Amino acid sequence: MGTEEIITKAVPGYEGLYEVDTLGRVWSLKHPRTGGRKQLKGHCDTKGYVQVVLIKNKVRKIMMAHRIVASMFIPNPLNKSQVNHKNGVKIDNYIGNLEWMTGVENMQHSFQVLGRKILYGIESAHHKLSDSQVLAIWREKDRMTLKQLSKQYNVTMAAISLIKNQRTWKWLTDKYGT
Repeated sequence: MGTEEIITKAVPGYEGLYEVDTLGRVWSLKHPRTGGRKQLKGHCDTKGYVQVVLIKNKVRKIMMAHRIVASMFIPNPLNKSQVNHKNGVKIDNYIGNLEWMTGVENMQHSFQVLGRKILYGIESAHHKLSDSQVLAIWREKDRMTLKQLSKQYNVTMAAISLIKNQRTWKWLTDKYGT
């Protein structure tokens, strides 16, 4: 960010109520507490992106701040679906930090530029089963029903199905599941 001019535009559908600027800030023009212009703080969602609540005619709508900024200031002639944070900082919604990408491009950026790694199995924050439990499920998959395995391991039938059909944990079942 140099000394460029800060540009502000009305949020489409919320003209006269909300504006967004090139620094990535969202403004209420008739804030309920102040009655005037006030920057919305927003809150981070579970993935760390800033979301703001816009209200019109008593209807609340949660919107992602980076998507509002990108749609207002960054051309998207190829109609790409995702907004990437170039520096990897999800709360930095300055227009110079945002760009439109496809899902594949966004994932490649995450690994190549930001150095993220794919975490498998118990290294993943989303795991509920240990490697040994997955192998036990894999070995019992033809003898027990999804429902039985689901109940025994306290996971959804969908989770069991994904293991059974090697949509998840394939790296483990291929290596040790004989």
